[in-house]
Amino acid sequence: MRLIPVAISALTLAIVVGRPAAAQDAAPSKYFAHVGFNRALSNTVRDALSDTGVAAGAGLILRNGIVRSDGAQTSLDFDFLRNSASGNRLDTAGLAFTVRIPTGAGNDATKPYYGLGLGWYRSEAKGSIEGTTVTERSTNFGTKFLLGANVGGKAFAEASYIVSGKLAGEKTDSVNFTVGLRF
Repeated sequence: MRLIPVAISALTLAIVVGRPAAAQDAAPSKYFAHVGFNRALSNTVRDALSDTGVAAGAGLILRNGIVRSDGAQTSLDFDFLRNSASGNRLDTAGLAFTVRIPTGAGNDATKPYYGLGLGWYRSEAKGSIEGTTVTERSTNFGTKFLLGANVGGKAFAEASYIVSGKLAGEKTDSVNFTVGLRF
């Protein structure tokens, strides 16, 4: 729960920094970055590590309307998730082709959207059992479902559910809450 004040501070900063200016609106954004927290859905993972972890990512906006012509945005997203405790950790990194589709409500500065991403996710668990370091790795096809909203100008907030497969028989799926900026 120590990540909640960090997430609130990051959202406040994103809103202040992301306010539109006339010069900013001239060129469309090509990149974005976001940070926040995640919650592993597996009870075993949460019991062995922590209830919440770090979520971060970046992306390249490929072009608007590549899949649909109604303002949909396509991007290549990189996501990184980490849960850790007592020297043990679970890292998941993914690369997904993602489409974000705006809903009809709101103006461009506050418009909500939903999306879907398809890609590859690599999970790695590292820990120590009786003094011996153990590492397990797995690469899986995965999906990302998301809901988000523009928060004035270039800032945004997103909630996502990443289905990243299994590692050593345990699901590595997570729910993530992030705030970010387009630049």
